[in-house]
Amino acid sequence: MAQNTDRPDETARHLAEGEAALVLLESLLLTLVAKGVLTSDEVISSVETVVDVKRQMAADGTSPELSTIAAGILVKVANSMAAVGSEPDGQFEVQRSRAR
Repeated sequence: MAQNTDRPDETARHLAEGEAALVLLESLLLTLVAKGVLTSDEVISSVETVVDVKRQMAADGTSPELSTIAAGILVKVANSMAAVGSEPDGQFEVQRSRAR
């Protein structure tokens, strides 16, 4: 049976969903900080807690490869938030774009 090449395979779909979720998460976190709902330090602390959980999951043998990769991605999110928080005035502007 021929495979429909117009439709992404399951792996590509899962990767795209994960990427979309990560971009959405980062956008929401930045917006919450920009609006003063959370501080950068609060967001960083929350992300670091999840990093610790994922590292513990890897150590416990719960999907160790995926947990380790997820921890690395989350570290990048925390570092990104730390960079935003280190701006001279602690402020940043959320840029808007229209989805196409």
